[in-house]
Amino acid sequence: MIFASSGRRTSDDKQEHLFVVYRENSGWGTPVPMHYDGESAASNDNEPDIAPDGHTLYFSSDRSLPVSFPRTRVQAEADLARIESWDNGNTNAWSIPLGTWLHHG
Repeated sequence: MIFASSGRRTSDDKQEHLFVVYRENSGWGTPVPMHYDGESAASNDNEPDIAPDGHTLYFSSDRSLPVSFPRTRVQAEADLARIESWDNGNTNAWSIPLGTWLHHG
């Protein structure tokens, strides 16, 4: 099962993060944080939904791409275009492959 929850990583972490928990015998195991490329401790990841293919996880996130300074004019123009399209701090749909978590042993 995949779910979103806040306060599980540290008690003062108010952001929602994704967790996976596996069925063990007649109960559930311990929830495990789902770490993946692009993950940010400062963002909310929630509303997980497994695609019909069973191999892709879709979720919503308010994360944005990290930016380092200084920026060239070309980089700044690309940043502005991204901010005007999707990288604006609003919630967007993201997806990640579930391969790592499907092969839980």
